[in-house]
Formats: sequence, structure tokens, C-alpha cells
Amino acid sequence: MIVLLLACGAPVVEVPDLDVSATVSDVNASGGVLTVTTVYRGEGVTLPDAPEVEGLTFSLVGDPRQEALGGRTVVTQTWRFSGKKGSYEITPLVVATPGGEEAKSSPLWVDMGVEAPKMGELGDIVEPGPVWSFPWGWLACGLGGLFGLLVAAVVAGRRATRPRARAAVKLPPDVRWLRAWELVRLNPTLTDEDRARELSRIFREYTEEVLGFPAVSWTTTEILDQLAGMIHLQQGNVPRAKRLLRATDLVKYAEVRPGEDFFDGLDGDLRAFVASTRPTTLQPPPGEVPVG
Repeated sequence: MIVLLLACGAPVVEVPDLDVSATVSDVNASGGVLTVTTVYRGEGVTLPDAPEVEGLTFSLVGDPRQEALGGRTVVTQTWRFSGKKGSYEITPLVVATPGGEEAKSSPLWVDMGVEAPKMGELGDIVEPGPVWSFPWGWLACGLGGLFGLLVAAVVAGRRATRPRARAAVKLPPDVRWLRAWELVRLNPTLTDEDRARELSRIFREYTEEVLGFPAVSWTTTEILDQLAGMIHLQQGNVPRAKRLLRATDLVKYAEVRPGEDFFDGLDGDLRAFVASTRPTTLQPPPGEVPVG
């Protein structure tokens, strides 16, 4: 589909020869994952070192992953970070070319095990002292409280005779992730680049949850190699995954502008992949051991 778009003269938006972006994921009370993506054109760049954030410790996960895409090189670095509960700011990460050109990522704010700080609260306001009067209000509140307790007791007695509501059941992964994609498709405020990023994320998170390998942090090449080695994966799913991942990569990194039916075709690939990889469809025959 992308080849047809390019052959028909779909315009390509020029992007900088050097760019870096950072995201955080899997954040909990003790840490999370920082992913840094560097896109550049040319022979090489100086990749960013681990951020220096007071209270956080960063450890690199494997070697940086590199692949060529749309005339540019994409390098992905992954760090795991840990620390005590609290709110932290990860300062911008810097990449530089041998010629001295630099690019910075946007700063990130991480809340580990605490709520985000509330902004704009008023303080240092001195209230005037109260003027004494007979506490009619307290008397009314007391009577109202007694009446409320009586009503609550009656209501509680009635509810005790009713059957308890069933606990909410978590939806299966195929239903949850297809609903998430449908919300993205119907959101008129998102750009094509936003939709491509969300489609790639939804596919990777569904694949990681159902097929059991870290598709969220792997590159497109690593994901396709893993799928190709799964002997119980239904035929046709590897080409679907390749079309979906390569197409969204071109929109995200090479900034190819998709046509009107671009996401319609990828929607079909996503739904076909999900329909054939539901957890009950990939059980191996008796006596066989799953591969991958």
C-alpha cells in the first residue's frame, strides 16, 4: 500500500535530519521503563547517556537497537529506572552530530506511587474570625444527622435482602484492544501521525499480552522474526504484521502522508490478526510444546 501511495505521488513532508524523542512506560511505585528514539540522516551521531535524576537509578537494557527506515537511521535505547516513591522530572536528552548540530527531547514528568501534584491551589489566605451566635446551625445539623442515620439504617436493611451485584469481569484482550483502536479511529482531534503511533502501540501491546514476548520494547524487525518462528501462528499473520508495522513506521519516522483509505486497510489487517490469535485459537495439539 505504501509503495502504491509513493508511486501515485503522495507528498512527503520534510522532517529534520536529526530528532530525538523520549517516552516512559510501565511506571509503578518502584520504577518504570524509559525509551529513547533517535532518528538521523548521515554517518552517525553521539547518542544520549542515561539521564541524571536525583533519586532515580537508570540501567541500560541491552545494546541500542538500530535499523534503516526511509533514508534515515532509527536507534532505540531502553533504560529501566528505579527509586523511591515520589514525583521526578527527567530532563531533556541530547544527541549531537560530528558537525556540532544538536537535538533535544522534551522533558518528562514521572509520578511513582504518588498522585501528580495539584497546580494552582490558593494558600496563605487568612480568614476573618467567626462572630459568636447561638449555634442554631449545630442544633439543626445534629437533628439532621440523627434523621440521616435513621434513613441509612432503613436503606441498609433493605439492601441486605437484595442479591449482591456481580463483580466486574475484565474483558478479554481482543475486545479491549479493538475497542481502544475504534476510539482512536473515531477521534477527530488526532492527526494521521497520532493515529499511526496509537495503532502501532495497540498492536504491540496486544501482541505482548497474548503471545507472551516483549513486543512493546522490541523493534519491528525483532517482532517479525519472532512471529515468523512461531509454528502455531496461523498462516498470513506475519505478512499482516509486516504491513501494519512498516506502514505505521513510515508515517511516524519518515512522515509519509497517508491517503484516505490508508487506515482502512490497516484496520483490516489488525482485525484479522486479532481474530486469529485469540488465546483459545493458539493452543498447541496434545504432546507438542509451544515454540516462541
